[in-house]
Parts: sequence; C-alpha cells; structure tokens
Amino acid sequence: MSCSKSQPLIRASLKSLFTYRHPYQSSRQRIRAPHTSRLRIRYCPHHVQLRSASTTVAAAASTPPAKDARSLLTRLKNLLLGTTIGLTVILGYYYVTDTRASVHEWLVIPCLRSFYPDAEDAHEFGNRALKVLYSFGLHPRERGLDDAKGDLAIEVFGHLLRNPIGTSAGIDKHCDVPDALLAAGPAVIEIGGVTPQPQEGNPKPRVWRIPSQKALINRYGLNSNGADHVAMRLRQRLREYAYHMGWGIDEEAEQRILDGEAGVPPGSLQQGALMAVQIAKNKFTADADIEMVKKDYVYCVDALARYADVMVVNVSSPNTPGLRGLQKVEPLTDILTAVVAAARKVKRKAPPKVMVKVSPDEDSESDVKGICDAVWDSGVDGVV
Repeated sequence: MSCSKSQPLIRASLKSLFTYRHPYQSSRQRIRAPHTSRLRIRYCPHHVQLRSASTTVAAAASTPPAKDARSLLTRLKNLLLGTTIGLTVILGYYYVTDTRASVHEWLVIPCLRSFYPDAEDAHEFGNRALKVLYSFGLHPRERGLDDAKGDLAIEVFGHLLRNPIGTSAGIDKHCDVPDALLAAGPAVIEIGGVTPQPQEGNPKPRVWRIPSQKALINRYGLNSNGADHVAMRLRQRLREYAYHMGWGIDEEAEQRILDGEAGVPPGSLQQGALMAVQIAKNKFTADADIEMVKKDYVYCVDALARYADVMVVNVSSPNTPGLRGLQKVEPLTDILTAVVAAARKVKRKAPPKVMVKVSPDEDSESDVKGICDAVWDSGVDGVV
C-alpha cells in the first residue's frame, strides 16, 4: 500500500484514539481528549513521524535582521540616556556643593527667607540642614584652587593658617556644625558663646533682617545649652576622629589626639585651621560678686578647654545686661588671671591659648588703658 493511499486510514485510526464519547452526549458531540495537541501526521513505508505544529513553527522561524537592528538601537538609546543622567548627577553634585555656586545666593537664600520670615528660625533651620548635608557628604565646601604661592597664609600662635578669614561666635552656638563650617573655607571658627549652665537668652523675637543693608540685628543675649552639653559634643567629635584614625574610641585614644600625635590641632582637627570656643558667665550670676563670676568662667574652661585651640573670654556682649561692667581693670584682671591659670592646667601637652573679647566702641582713653593693663598683667595671649 502506498503512502498516499494509506494516509486517510492512519488519520482515522489515530483520531479515534484521541477522542472519546461522553455517556450523556449524543453521537455528534465529541470531546477532544484532554492534554492533547494538534498533530501533523506524515506516513511513510518505513516510519511514522509525529510532529507538534507549534514546535515546527518555532524551529522554522528565524529572527529577521530588522528586529536585530531595532534591538541594537534601543540599547544605544538606553546607554546614552544612562550616561547623560550619570553625568548630570555628578556635575550637579560638584556644582551644588561648591561654596562659589550662584545657586546658593540666588535660589537657596531667597527660598530660606520666604519659608522662614523670622531670621532666628531661618538660622536654626540652616544649621540643621547643614548638619544633615554634612553627614551625607553633600555640604557646601571650598573647591577653589589652592593658594600655591601661600599669599593668604598667616601664622597665628605657631600655627600656619591657610588664610586670615574666620567666623565669629553666634553662628554655631551649640557646636552643631564645626566641621561643616571649616569645610566652607575659613581658617578659624568660633563656637559659642557658651555659659556654665543652660540659659534662654533674651525674649523672642531677637533677630531682625535689614534687607536694604544686607545685614542683621542680633540680640540673642547668649542663649546657650550649657558647657557640659557642648563639651559632650566636642568629646564625641574628637573620639570619632580618633576612631577613623584607627586608634579606637576610648579615653586613651582621645588623649593621643589631644597630645598632638595625629599632627593636627586638637580643636580644629585640621591642618591650617584653628577652632576657638567662646565662654561667658550666666545672666543670673551677680556682676558684683567677682568670685562667682570667676567660678563661671573657670567652670567653662575646665569643661571645654581641652577640646579647643583657643579660649575666648567674652566680657563685652552688648545684649547681656551688666557684662560690659566687667571690663574695668580690677575685675577684668581677676577674671583673666583665673582663666589663664585654669587653661594652663588642662591635661594635654600644649594648653590652649586664651584671648579676651572686649567692646570695639570704647572711646575713653582710661578704659582702653585699663583693658590693656589687665591683658598684660594676666598673661592673656590676644584680644578680639
């Protein structure tokens, strides 16, 4: 029997194998056996071939050249898009974190003033934001060219500073962002003013903007979290530095940094920079009781001096009632003498320097002479 004549018979036999009749259905209703696929049957004298139609189509199909071209074009587009996004992020990071970027002056500051009409609220938010940005490495920093010729370098207290620029006390009152401030470029930063015990300062509002003069009126009144709070933050900062140096985080590692083994000043923890801490008496300490006033200043020295490069004695805050009265020669000499003696007892190889902050508007020759005599007799290292 030939192949062509035998094919109908084979198909009929196989069809009967793959179908069955339900007992409740008529003879015309037939159900295909489950889990069977449509088969293509070819019969030959020597063998019977059964091939699935789907398998035959898949095997016969081939990827057309046009599809390959579209796939290559899609890959190139994705590569170009990814490269563009990556470069935008990198260049944006370097631009935004540059202190010279105009976005800080023309966008950040106007937005800050709009969201915070009160200048003190803007100040506090700015410090919090700067602290968070520094923790993620997104803080503004000095990206200018190094002073290769050393034209800006200046020697102060035996330290070669990178420039003569510094920040005054009041910006970082509670030691929230000392490293972020140093990263912005100044060679000297000043923490504080710090009082022995926490105090609120003057009633709010106490800071006002003068937009026409691009200035502020500051009447904070020495609000402070207290010497112990600031000392805790300074100690934590120094021990973290020791930990990153691989020396551990205990008291022994702290002492090694304080003794200068890291090759950096123990206050700023950076080459070419110094950190000063400004101290003052509490408002509720009677000005006439010089012994109690001296105890206030000495308490601050004992708590903070080991973590500072310079201690600044504030006896001239115009926002604290009675403080300027301490600039008279007798009380000023007693206070500064006590502070210098306490600073020299600090447990480290090189004690911090002591400076005194006096009023800049003294016009009486006798007052100026009295301040100079007190500075000279007490052994203070400098005047602010």
